[in-house]
Order: sequence, then structure tokens, then C-alpha cells
Amino acid sequence: MVPHNPEKNKGITEEKIYLDSTILLPVKAYSSVEPKLVQYVEWSHYIINAGLPDKLFNVWYNPDKLLESEIATISEIPFTW
Repeated sequence: MVPHNPEKNKGITEEKIYLDSTILLPVKAYSSVEPKLVQYVEWSHYIINAGLPDKLFNVWYNPDKLLESEIATISEIPFTW
């Protein structure tokens, strides 16, 4: 691994991402400005092959109709600080 050049990367000196060896998707990542951790992220509960309807991939589809297909939108996700 080659360390980041902090001058070109907003001070970030190290970034690591961890992949799940079974599903080959990221499970966590972090960025640091040595020695301080500045960002940490975890992913979980992936929905793979969710069975999205073909009409979602039509460029003329109106995304406001997602609820009719029982597809949650980001506006329905509870937001907390």
C-alpha cells in the first residue's frame, strides 16, 4: 500500500476498505490523518437481487410512482443525528 500524499488529498494520509470475502462487497472503510481517524463507515444488510421492476429502468419513468411499486425512497428513511 502506498501512503497518500497529504498535500494532494486534503490531509488524508491513509484509507482502507474491507471487503466481505463471500459477497465481495465493502463492509467497512476508514480514512485517517495520522494519527487521527477522520472517517469511519460500515455497510450492512445489503439487498442483493431485490427484484426491481423493469419499468424503473425506463428513462421516462416517473420516480414519484415508486410507492405504487412498494419501493421505499430515501425520503422514507428515518433520519437521526
